[in-house]
Amino acid sequence: MNSKSLIVVSFACFFTSRILTQELSKKYAHGREIQVIKDDINQQSVDCIVNAANKELLSGGGVCGAIFRAAGIDALQKACFAFPKTADGVRCPVGEARVTPSFNLATRGIKHIIHAVGPDCRSIIDPVIRKNLLVSTYINSLREAEHLGAESIAFPCISTSIYAYPKKEASVIAFQTVSDFITNQASSLKKVCFMVFEQEDYVLYKQLVKTK
Repeated sequence: MNSKSLIVVSFACFFTSRILTQELSKKYAHGREIQVIKDDINQQSVDCIVNAANKELLSGGGVCGAIFRAAGIDALQKACFAFPKTADGVRCPVGEARVTPSFNLATRGIKHIIHAVGPDCRSIIDPVIRKNLLVSTYINSLREAEHLGAESIAFPCISTSIYAYPKKEASVIAFQTVSDFITNQASSLKKVCFMVFEQEDYVLYKQLVKTK
């Protein structure tokens, strides 16, 4: 593992407008770092941002819709439609991730969008199953970023809005998964941030930064 590597993971929740930026960080060995930022994920200067996608890779609401609008709906939707789909229309199964260009977001330094599908807790209620799927969602996103040679990535709060994953449980899983990944594996990543929109989410991640 390169001792000079630095990682910042970004998580962003549902948002509709610019918000007052709040930021904190946790440093690890080998110069690695996790940041928590209360701000718009589309405004981050990172190589990759993660879209909290649906299985069909359609433009949706919340953070998904905001990313599509910022990147350019027509171009991004066309890129998503290029992925093969199953008979029931699934282009990205739960727990997996797909990569597209960033289109209009390239002007902000964002090179790729990683579309990750988290578990829908309105139908997946078993706590073990939903946890394993959420862990896979984050890990597969990080692996896609590594395959791209990315040095920085920003995540939204996956599955905690429409998909109704309990926020506290999801934040613990997300933070621990990312922490384990960046401290136990060699990686090209230098920045990893959790981007949040709501103050409730910021408080949850703030507690994790202080205690984990």
